[in-house]
Amino acid sequence: MIGVRGACGLAMFGLMLSAVFFAGRADAVEGNREKFKVSKLVGERGMEQPDVPQPPQRDSPRGRALAALAAIEGPLTLYSLQPFMPPTSPPRRGAYGSPEYIAAEKRDDELWERSQREWCARDDCLASNKVLGKVAVNSKNDRAQVIKALRESLGKIPGYVSMCLPEYRHSVAFVSGGHYYDVLLCYQCGQVRVIIDGDDEGGNGQTYSMGSQAALNAILRKAGIPLAKASWGPSKE
Repeated sequence: MIGVRGACGLAMFGLMLSAVFFAGRADAVEGNREKFKVSKLVGERGMEQPDVPQPPQRDSPRGRALAALAAIEGPLTLYSLQPFMPPTSPPRRGAYGSPEYIAAEKRDDELWERSQREWCARDDCLASNKVLGKVAVNSKNDRAQVIKALRESLGKIPGYVSMCLPEYRHSVAFVSGGHYYDVLLCYQCGQVRVIIDGDDEGGNGQTYSMGSQAALNAILRKAGIPLAKASWGPSKE
């Protein structure tokens, strides 16, 4: 027959076993929860597609310009460009859709169109961008910097598209294989545009990297050519 002390001892022993059991269950649950978190995180990251840049299609304007870099005939010409700067219009008055508002809207449209016509009427332009100056790039170091910027800008297409509207402030012209190439560079939006023999069919393209903007600016400054100021955001000079 078990005495009171023995019964109490058995009860205490049972409580200790229960505590150990439930503590173990709690640790197991917490461990499984942590494992689930890690597995979920790994799973989510594993499903993300890596941003691996791709080369342009060979027969595209961008692909043709990239291939043409291997056989450049003569010097490279670096341009400083000023994108079109739209006129400032006074605030429109009246409620939206009212005769007063519609008249102001028409006035703004006419002002914009007239400003675009006059933008290149007295100055040289390249793809509607005013030419501030140009310089032939002949030195070995400067030429290497310009070609690097062209190779990177043309040769790597990322897996994303920017909604940024490009404003081209740099361009490089060269001749290769009897064709004349203009490669316009927008460092603010990370975009490139290729014109071959005056044919601007390529449109704007996203870049993955673009070489050094500061190096191109240094070449232009050394030649005494002004730089266009950025209309928004930081400008790496």
